[in-house]
Amino acid sequence: MTKDKFTLNDTLICKGIAILMMIFHHMYLAPERYEGATLDFSPFAESDVNTFANFFKICVGIYVFLSAYGLTCSYKKWNGGDSRFVAYRYFRMMMEFFFIYVLSIITSLFVNSSWNIENVYGKGGIFAAAWKMLIDALGIAELFGTPTFNATWWYMSLAIVIIILIPLLNKLYDKCGAILILAASALIPAACGIDVVPLTRWLLCIALGIVFARTDALCTIKTGYRKLPVFAKITAFIGSCAVLFIFYKLRQGVLKGDFVEIWDSVIPVMVIIFAFLFIDNIPGISHTFKFLGTYSTIIFLTHTLIRGYWFKNLALLTENPWLNYVIFVLISLAVAIIIKLIIKLCRYNKLEELILRKIAEPKKIKERSINESE
Repeated sequence: MTKDKFTLNDTLICKGIAILMMIFHHMYLAPERYEGATLDFSPFAESDVNTFANFFKICVGIYVFLSAYGLTCSYKKWNGGDSRFVAYRYFRMMMEFFFIYVLSIITSLFVNSSWNIENVYGKGGIFAAAWKMLIDALGIAELFGTPTFNATWWYMSLAIVIIILIPLLNKLYDKCGAILILAASALIPAACGIDVVPLTRWLLCIALGIVFARTDALCTIKTGYRKLPVFAKITAFIGSCAVLFIFYKLRQGVLKGDFVEIWDSVIPVMVIIFAFLFIDNIPGISHTFKFLGTYSTIIFLTHTLIRGYWFKNLALLTENPWLNYVIFVLISLAVAIIIKLIIKLCRYNKLEELILRKIAEPKKIKERSINESE
């Protein structure tokens, strides 16, 4: 049964897949993303590539599910109180962000670009700018509606909300069970006419992550899959591909714009299950995704600064969009590796360990989750 567990390695594989989706989504979502470049999308039509890039918005749901799943697994082992859990998980997630935020601000002073401190935060005077910078550095600019130095960082606000909700939703699960929490997360926002915002869009995905973690559903699915005869496994693989293709056509076709909260919660979970059952078993490919997943957080935090603000041409080096994509993925990975090395060399990780130890120390809490998300 242990080999069927959804481990940190499986999480990293899924994160590697998600970061590749995210970069493709950001590069080719619309012609404006590569305006001024002459690209040949053969053998596909440009509009089809744009549609596919739009579909890759599901990468957010993958991160949301992994976060809710990993946090729930950690919460089940936690015995230090809810407020201390929230603080511990906040700093565990944000310490790397703090470093990259400061590094990004410093870098902007030396990059010849209009995307700098003054243009992002400058309106309203020095004190207003300092306040906006503080809000952004804390990861809550999306919640406050204030400027952010990197548009991709909107997700940090959602990730923080997920951390805060985990104790509450797990207590709700204990009282109401899986069916009620899933039904409520799917139906209440629409029934009450609540606007589609990040939280409501991925609320069902958060609930699915909690339910899957509490029921160990991924392990059950994989155990059942292993027991199937070879023909049934092949049928399951082909069927999974077919269902994902059908859902893609529905989300991007006749039902585009409808039931987005359902599509962007269910499809990411299907992708995670697909990766867990099939990709996890492929040597080389699974190791590549895992390696990318190891650096996915830093890539997520930095790639838009490179491509969107400072060095746009690095994503448009040739007329071949597929080659450009591979090159930019490698550039983003190289930057992430360098930043990770800088963090290690300046012993910033020691500061993180100290802070986390101070938060956990009063009751000598020792967290031993193997399914946590960073």
